[in-house]
Amino acid sequence: MSNHHRQHLAGYLSGHKTGSRRTTKNKDTQVVDQPLLPRDNKASSARSQLNHDKQRLTIESFPNEVILKIFSHLLAPSLLCAGQVCKRWNKLANDNFLWTCIFKQYVGPADDNSSRVSKKTSGNVTASFWKNKCITKLAERRNKKAFRNVTILSEYTRLPKYLQRILTTAGVFWRLCIVDRDGMQHCYTQKDVMWHKLSLAVRWYELDLPALSKIKTIQIFSCNPLFFSETGTAIKNGPYQLSLLDEIHISQSSLPSGDSVIGSDDTIDLFMLSREILLAKWKTGDIAFICAGLHGTQTGREVPTRFSEPCTLSPHRVLPDDIDPAYGLHDYSMIVEFRTIRQSVWSEKFNNLDCADREFKSGYAVFRPIKEGDTACFTAIEKKLHFPWKTDAFKGIVQNVTWMDMILLDERKAVFHTVSSAARVSADGTVDNFNFQLENRSSVALNYQDEKVKLFASFNQDIDRGQSITHLELGISLKYINQWFGTRY
Repeated sequence: MSNHHRQHLAGYLSGHKTGSRRTTKNKDTQVVDQPLLPRDNKASSARSQLNHDKQRLTIESFPNEVILKIFSHLLAPSLLCAGQVCKRWNKLANDNFLWTCIFKQYVGPADDNSSRVSKKTSGNVTASFWKNKCITKLAERRNKKAFRNVTILSEYTRLPKYLQRILTTAGVFWRLCIVDRDGMQHCYTQKDVMWHKLSLAVRWYELDLPALSKIKTIQIFSCNPLFFSETGTAIKNGPYQLSLLDEIHISQSSLPSGDSVIGSDDTIDLFMLSREILLAKWKTGDIAFICAGLHGTQTGREVPTRFSEPCTLSPHRVLPDDIDPAYGLHDYSMIVEFRTIRQSVWSEKFNNLDCADREFKSGYAVFRPIKEGDTACFTAIEKKLHFPWKTDAFKGIVQNVTWMDMILLDERKAVFHTVSSAARVSADGTVDNFNFQLENRSSVALNYQDEKVKLFASFNQDIDRGQSITHLELGISLKYINQWFGTRY
């Protein structure tokens, strides 16, 4: 490199250094100091901001049109999930253009009435018109297809005849939601579902269940899928509607304690939180598992039609009768089943139950399906009454506890009352409900009571015949009979 070029390069570099002056060469090769030209601060700051923005560019920087284009490639379940991210995404995920395409895919061509309403209100408020329309139509189609046979009743139980097939086809599953005292919600999908004649048993057990002392509310939902594949099966991990089946609020004073234990072994204690919900607690105090008995009247008649309110039996129409002097006291039918979570232990149906001679005790009408001392009516039980359990890590058997399902039908074969609850079998043979005195003190007794009925069963152990039910007695509240039949007992 020549001296001339070196000098020129040195002058150029020195002139671009941070400072107030720079040097150049004139024609006579003399070095002359020249002041620096003022810099364009606006241009520099713009370039700096552009470089900074490039480094921090995220999806939030995209315009709505680009995000809508991305959303248009999502399936409906993913689009609904995207709408839960933030307010902006929720607004974009409800866009009518997106949901019009989904409507055509899952429901079919839009009807003229819907199109007219959409066009009429497109410039106003109905940003999520087609989303709401799509979900409503999908729910109607699911109910029509899956639950069309729910009104076909079994002649034996008077419950939906094809209940298991109906709910399985609809893809219904069961979810446990626990709300702690900090307001956090913990949700779990069922581990086991077992179907029985009158009910289904659902069980949840996890290693990360909240501490019992921190629980505020326990809720049980049925989850009813909305989107189905071409083969008719529910889309896995797809959106669903919730139906609240049971809800329990737990205060510090109502926490399960030793006084409310219905059974125990060396590992767990069992407590009934309500008529349908059983909670098992480790000896250390943490929750082992939660089990629910969902009666067929609740799952078969309420799940298909209710999605946000607690379930109740259908309203009953009172039909008074001024001719029959014993109206409401005869021709009942009752089915009773003792079972574990997985299998039946004993089941029997009793017809034409009458309250003989108007036998009333302590506000209850008394019915005796199996009379004490009538050996011809004794019913053998081949298996012991116990409650097997398991979790991810442990399993065991709690003795002298069974799950009892019962359905009571009135003289018109309408469902009068249902029960699905765990019950304790006392080994001492004493009876608290009706103060019966059993001759055989070696017998054991089962007692159940709620606001409408009482049930007592006595079991005797015989060397030749094994265990048998030697006495079964039902009490129905006179107050409930009067409400149901319009009588005044």
